Amino acid sequence: MRRRDAILVCFVGLVTQAEARRLAEGPLRSAPGFSWITVRAPHFDLYYEAKTPAERDIEKIKIGLEASWTGIERLLGSAVDKRLPAFIVDTRARMKELTGTESNGLASDSVSLMVYSDTINGVGAHELCHVMARWLWGGSQGSWMNEGLAVYADDQWWGLPLHSIARGLLDRGQLVPIPKLVSGGWNKKYPDPITYPELGSFIKFVYEKYGRDAVKALWQRGAGAAPKVFGKSLSEVELEWRAEVATHTPKSVDYKKR
Repeated sequence: MRRRDAILVCFVGLVTQAEARRLAEGPLRSAPGFSWITVRAPHFDLYYEAKTPAERDIEKIKIGLEASWTGIERLLGSAVDKRLPAFIVDTRARMKELTGTESNGLASDSVSLMVYSDTINGVGAHELCHVMARWLWGGSQGSWMNEGLAVYADDQWWGLPLHSIARGLLDRGQLVPIPKLVSGGWNKKYPDPITYPELGSFIKFVYEKYGRDAVKALWQRGAGAAPKVFGKSLSEVELEWRAEVATHTPKSVDYKKR
């Protein structure tokens, strides 16, 4: 599947149902202070502004998004016969003006919103995975699955292998026990530079060792389904994952230089 250029933390991910009603294609298209250029791609209606990096790089963006779409179909095991409106702005501040939330990316089941600039590249598989997984698998039973799968859809973090990032976190004693992430509220308790690559690494391990159906079962039925899915507890699977992570070369991101 497609790898993506480095991005700045953090994503917000899927919005609430109330936000989704407000952040629909119609209201966003007519948002005050925004004048959109619109182009079509095979699976997207792309909205961006003039004199921005998105306008300069729109052909590259179209190719990249289509490659991400194909990769996510392969990841999820099904083709998607839909189109997706995608709104691209050039700063986090501009994202806040448009949506009320400052982030690199947002997604509902009807639109995707991304920041694209010379320093932030939120145009990739992450937000698309949020949307397409919801279309194909329904709503996830926990944000840990939602974000973990979306990070794994890119299969890297800031251009580095997920298991190598997790190994660096493991060596520094920074990995958060998976049950603490499953319990909810983790995104307010722990920093994104730890939780996002950790969850991406964990879901990568589950997918590659136990298969797509195991990941889908956790997505649809939640962590409580682990004993039936794996024949063991989620904590036991975590130990297996940590053992796998320990075999990889440790890597770390110097966020200050990005």
